[in-house]
Amino acid sequence: MVSRLGGGGGFWISCSILVVTGLFLGFRGEHAMSTVLAEPGAPSLQQGGEHVSQLPDTSVIHGKSLLLETAKAGKRDPFSHPPKARPKPKPKKSSSSSQATAPKPKPKPKPETPPTLRVLLFDNVDPCLKLTLKGKTSGWLRLGESWKGWTITAIGEHSATLSKAGKTITIE
Repeated sequence: MVSRLGGGGGFWISCSILVVTGLFLGFRGEHAMSTVLAEPGAPSLQQGGEHVSQLPDTSVIHGKSLLLETAKAGKRDPFSHPPKARPKPKPKKSSSSSQATAPKPKPKPKPETPPTLRVLLFDNVDPCLKLTLKGKTSGWLRLGESWKGWTITAIGEHSATLSKAGKTITIE
């Protein structure tokens, strides 16, 4: 007859495996941390079999961990981009100097940039494509549809023809 505490030994074997695994991972984690935090040439956490009770000073670590430096200094979130600096406004000239100079001619308007071909799915039944213009991507467009004023007039295997206000372009 098997007692309830023994249970055939399966419970105790499982517990002992769990304890051994925990100890293994704990020592492995300690070794990894001592390797990461130690300066090159600095003594490790274990010297001659004796455990050193003090970790190396982490304030001298340069470039090893941006997250550690950010957490200590209380700086901005390391996962976001730094804010861009705004240009300072130029001081305005006095009205007497502006009367003496001739007015500047207006710059010529830049020609509109055509969209670029992002994706082209060609088949003989229903070809479709996606376009990109100024960082924005269209949805799936088919022959005869328009996006941002550009109308798809033809879709080939490797190119598409677009038209806008009498101007026709072919993009690949």
